[in-house]
Amino acid sequence: MTSIKDIPRAAVEGAMVHPSIDALPDTPDLAVVLSPPPDVPALVAALAARGTRAALIRQSFDGADPDGRLQQAILEAARST
Repeated sequence: MTSIKDIPRAAVEGAMVHPSIDALPDTPDLAVVLSPPPDVPALVAALAARGTRAALIRQSFDGADPDGRLQQAILEAARST
């Protein structure tokens, strides 16, 4: 199975996708994050460090964050810059 990380440039339904935040050609104003819950804080931190001002996180945290630590980590990552 080929991962998006193995493809230098790809499109999903006409929208360009990139294997990492560092590979983006420009800093996005808004990022849509569709990743497993444990990966979200690091992604949000990388986006914030790059200058992205907003992120829409499309992920269910049901059962993945019973004590709220993951959501708190995401908030802290977003406020880190």
